[in-house]
Amino acid sequence: MSCQKDRLRSAIALTVSLSTLLACAHEEPQSTFPPPPAEVRESLTAVAVVPASCEAKYEIPTPVKGGGSGAASGATQGALWGATPGLAFCAIPPHIGCGLGAPAAIAGAIVGAIPGAIVGVAKAHSAEEVTAAETTLRQIITETSADEILADRIIVKARETGMPERIEPADKTATPEDLAKQGFTSALWVTVDVCAFSEKALFADDPIDPSVRMATGAQVRIETFGQPDTWSRKWFYRGEDTSFFDLAAKDGQRLREDIDTALTAIAAKVVNDIFISNATETLPTLRTYADLPSGIVRPNYYTPGLGK
Repeated sequence: MSCQKDRLRSAIALTVSLSTLLACAHEEPQSTFPPPPAEVRESLTAVAVVPASCEAKYEIPTPVKGGGSGAASGATQGALWGATPGLAFCAIPPHIGCGLGAPAAIAGAIVGAIPGAIVGVAKAHSAEEVTAAETTLRQIITETSADEILADRIIVKARETGMPERIEPADKTATPEDLAKQGFTSALWVTVDVCAFSEKALFADDPIDPSVRMATGAQVRIETFGQPDTWSRKWFYRGEDTSFFDLAAKDGQRLREDIDTALTAIAAKVVNDIFISNATETLPTLRTYADLPSGIVRPNYYTPGLGK
């Protein structure tokens, strides 16, 4: 009886250990974001906000163009969709699954390719339309001085809250020595990345009018003059998914609005986290922008990857 109890206890202990390991394996890595240390906040009495730099990233594959390219792309997608039900049979044990699924997949691919090619020709935009849309999006991404806009909005938001006592813009060529001579006690150095990118999942994307999104990342570094230590944090915002041509329509109106919304939201979060909040946030670590729900500003310690 004693041996049976020992075995039972061992079995229970093993089950608990395995359950714990499985639970830990599925836990997302967490990052903790405390507010700036007290000594840093104490130095934020006269603050210069400096737009340090802005980097543009355009990560959208060129959509397929009209005519033969549209037909080929449509045929490929049609074949894949037609083959999918047959390929699903391969999940059944091999002596049944692929024996039934392979012929069905081949037949489905043939059947799907023809209407897919027709749809591809109908949907595909002309080479001129694709080039014009790409040019519009690239120009907006590269020509928007997002660091300057964000610096201005941080100042406006901080003044609305009444914190700090003095906060003013400074030229991006200013040095810490220049700012100290002007009576500033510290500076916020603002760096911004503006990205346009697309998912690359085979079945989830449309090569003729791909799903795209805008993402903006900002880093603010606090430098206290006369002290060696600095404090910095990154914040990220992801826009809603939309189609390539919708994002570029009306001279890129949707992209311009998305960037404007992102910079306003990030400015509010930066001011709250640097000057106001005493709370420590514990959040899942962002590995890619796809991990970030759209319309939400999130801090992260490194820049998440683009795409899927």
